[in-house]
Amino acid sequence: ILLVRDDASNPARKMMSFLTRLSLWLATELLTCPPTKFKDGYVEHFLIALILDLFELRNMAAVFALVTAFALGPVDRLVQAG
Repeated sequence: ILLVRDDASNPARKMMSFLTRLSLWLATELLTCPPTKFKDGYVEHFLIALILDLFELRNMAAVFALVTAFALGPVDRLVQAG
């Protein structure tokens, strides 16, 4: 059974597309940051604050999308190497 229609006007498809772009945006930001000291501060001060603000707004889908970005392959390898 097909639960999500294929047309572009479907709200569920738009939401999935937005959350995918959000995860990829965060992964791109983490991977293209300059040196490690800046990256540590960036993650601690900006991204964690963003996730906490979204959590307070009860936007769990966006929180999940941002947390999922940390589990993407390239980001995970970066964390393991650092």
